[in-house]
Amino acid sequence: MADPARIPGRRTSCGRISDARKQRFLTALEETASVTAACARIVVSTRAMYEIRKRDPEFRKAWAAAIELGIDALEDEAVRRAREGVDEPVFHRGSKCGNIRRYSDTLLMFILKAARPEKYKDRAANEISGGLSVNVVSFADAVESGGIVDAAAQLPAPAVSATDPEGA
Repeated sequence: MADPARIPGRRTSCGRISDARKQRFLTALEETASVTAACARIVVSTRAMYEIRKRDPEFRKAWAAAIELGIDALEDEAVRRAREGVDEPVFHRGSKCGNIRRYSDTLLMFILKAARPEKYKDRAANEISGGLSVNVVSFADAVESGGIVDAAAQLPAPAVSATDPEGA
């Protein structure tokens, strides 16, 4: 019978993944910044790789470093696209007749917000219209005039619980 770990396309158990295969996973993780894509590339389940990461502190560190490198590459690509744009084909009557360079203002804004949040953060202002009258008096004056007692008399009575008739 063939070894299940050697059958092409067969997902293997996490205990049978070689160091070389783990390294290929880390390389794919650097290139894609996606655990799912890296696992698909080396034909292993994400569950198996997460199990290895959980058990192996050195692999966990290498995983984190690979993700960081992958994210750095994504950031570089985002900056390139925001600055240089992306060529898109132009069609006329079903035939390609040229290209047009498109730039993404949205992508540029995300980059600026991430790089300088204090300058480019979203600012929301809430405005309340209508009137509000506030009469400020000292606590002693309120008690003396009976205002505190009057306000307390208007509050609803506390609910009595069936399990605690005393309300404690």
